[in-house]
Amino acid sequence: MQKYDLFLILSHNLSETESPAKVENIKGVLTALGAEDIKTADLGRQKLAYPIKGERAGYFVNVFFSLGQDKVDTLKKTLTLDNEVARYMLSLKKDVFVPTETSAITSVFDKSSRPEKTYGEHRTYEKVAEKTEKAPEKVEDKVEKTEKVEKVEKVEKKEINLEDINKKIDEILQQDNFVV
Repeated sequence: MQKYDLFLILSHNLSETESPAKVENIKGVLTALGAEDIKTADLGRQKLAYPIKGERAGYFVNVFFSLGQDKVDTLKKTLTLDNEVARYMLSLKKDVFVPTETSAITSVFDKSSRPEKTYGEHRTYEKVAEKTEKAPEKVEDKVEKTEKVEKVEKVEKKEINLEDINKKIDEILQQDNFVV
């Protein structure tokens, strides 16, 4: 038997009483598979970094247990098919740390537990323009720029005359090898 750490994100649609019942249900599945030394750590309801299955929050639970390697695939299938499990991560551990006291992580929804952000007077901001120095341009770049400008001016000076276009079209149409 090997030691495993199972991290679960349960659906936020579960109530405060349903989430511990769901954890007990998962512990029952583990017991049925032959798991030993099952310990859980309820980490509470947390806001997710990105939506998972359209949900923005979930109940975080850590489960520590020992299980035979042949039963792992069955456990993964069971967790995948469970609609109330948004995500899970099963990792093999050599030495699993099981906390003696499990206290919920301070919730991101609780603003009173957050430290206030203070910005000290020691921060000074200088203008970016003062810090940056303009790099001198190379002579070759200036020559290329002037050549491009001259080419554009030449193109603009050439006027298109409709009479010239009509003459050219007539010449093309009068050729013997022209096929319509």
